[in-house]
Amino acid sequence: AVVGVPDKITGSRVCAFVISDIEVTLEMIRGKLKEKGFPDYKMPDRVYSISKMPLTNVGKIDKNKLAEKAAEEKA
Repeated sequence: AVVGVPDKITGSRVCAFVISDIEVTLEMIRGKLKEKGFPDYKMPDRVYSISKMPLTNVGKIDKNKLAEKAAEEKA
């Protein structure tokens, strides 16, 4: 999942959340996205490995909780 997190300098930062058994680095994510033709401006600024995605009551990924997590870890 990818979410935007407010940033004082740029206005917003792109944070990617992945579920993985191995440590995932920002370079790994950017490399895979570049292979698929993603432009630089769409690349995530941060990556977080998590054990499971938080879900809403209807079973969708709760991006608000992910954004809160990214904002907390930034502080």
